[in-house]
Amino acid sequence: MILFHWNPDIVFLVIAHPDDESMFFSPTLHSLLSSTSTSTCTSLQQNLHILCLSNGNYDNLGHVREKELIKAANGVFGIPVENIHIVNHLQMPDNPKQHWDPDLVANTIEDTMFQKTSPGFHSIDSSSSLTTKNCAKIAILTFDEGGVSGHLNHVDTYRGVKHLLRRHDQSQIHKQRLLQHVQMHVEIRGYELQTIYFPLRKYLPPLDWMIVFIMSVLILPCWRWCYSRFQYTSSPFSNLLICYCFQPLQVWRAMEAHSSQFVWYRKLSVLWSRYTYVNTWKEIVLEENNTPSI
Repeated sequence: MILFHWNPDIVFLVIAHPDDESMFFSPTLHSLLSSTSTSTCTSLQQNLHILCLSNGNYDNLGHVREKELIKAANGVFGIPVENIHIVNHLQMPDNPKQHWDPDLVANTIEDTMFQKTSPGFHSIDSSSSLTTKNCAKIAILTFDEGGVSGHLNHVDTYRGVKHLLRRHDQSQIHKQRLLQHVQMHVEIRGYELQTIYFPLRKYLPPLDWMIVFIMSVLILPCWRWCYSRFQYTSSPFSNLLICYCFQPLQVWRAMEAHSSQFVWYRKLSVLWSRYTYVNTWKEIVLEENNTPSI
């Protein structure tokens, strides 16, 4: 898999609202689904899931936005309909002023993962780590503490994922939970999409591309080499991942599928937002993490 240093068997993109996947995560979806290997791409399409924690009913359009999410994720990105999961929980409404309980978010994600993905493990290639190590690897992709736009539901989605990871790490019951009908253990890792606060970087893609390119191609390799040469511990940059994509028309088509939300300022955002062109990720770690944003 081209995004990760660690190769998961199943990937879960956890979002808060329909259209988040197109507005913020398009470079990652494109990178994950654009493999040079046909067999790898097919396998990934079968094992890439989107979990949306609300149906976007803030304007009483939840029934419409559910269909729009399926239209964008399946029709534009090619994710199977059965891999698109939408939650409509009364205690997790689409509301920028209402907090979501981290324990409820964690339970919702965990229940969906273990109920919906079990059959998919039967189709994983026999050469994968799943069969050799009897361990299912699941990667969860989501927002970070800044939530990209600061939306409270985005932030609570991240906190729920982190709560799930902490609970999974600390509890032997969760850590050794077996998938339905599949006798294997589960390893879960989380990745957070880095929020960029500086407006010129956020809305001037050429500048941001230049900064990320210089960091990733020139500075980071030198830093990693020096760190590995003189330190015994791993580099703080070792879990930094970058997805590039120059497919603004694909993002535009995906947002067109969300027609109820594709107002003028979102049209401008598709063209000028850095999240149309690049995603930078870091692994969610439960101890103190000093990995800088780029």
